[in-house]
Amino acid sequence: MDEKISLTIADPDFVFEGRYGENIAVRKIEETVPKDTWIVVPYTENGKVKTTFIISNIEKIIRRRAMLWKRK
Repeated sequence: MDEKISLTIADPDFVFEGRYGENIAVRKIEETVPKDTWIVVPYTENGKVKTTFIISNIEKIIRRRAMLWKRK
């Protein structure tokens, strides 16, 4: 799991602005039907990971957070 966390921060699909000044890196980890699986890693500017969790509904984060960066 540590490798997936590091990869998510280093090479995310999205980066969102967090509520408390942190960035939130998001990366797809599995394509499944009907929903994809995403890993979400909120982290501080100095690289400290606050927590990590898995979601299947990325749309909720897209609607609620300011997007800072998106993979093209």
